[in-house]
Amino acid sequence: MASADDDYVLPDGRVLPYNSVPARIDREVRAEHIANMQRLDTEGRRAYLQRVERSEGPESVERLKAAFLEAWEKRKAR
Repeated sequence: MASADDDYVLPDGRVLPYNSVPARIDREVRAEHIANMQRLDTEGRRAYLQRVERSEGPESVERLKAAFLEAWEKRKAR
């Protein structure tokens, strides 16, 4: 778990304190994306990722894919 003293890297490459408002918003948005993707089938997830790429950029999509796969592995391990 990250501490308040840790840095957080936004998709655009900016490095901010972990507890900063932009970092918190980024984490919340990514968590919402993951929850949305969990309700979709494979094709739906592909279309969702395309929409995210158009609205947030390719860096956000790569981070979202990694976070989604991590969440998926944690769910499978339960």
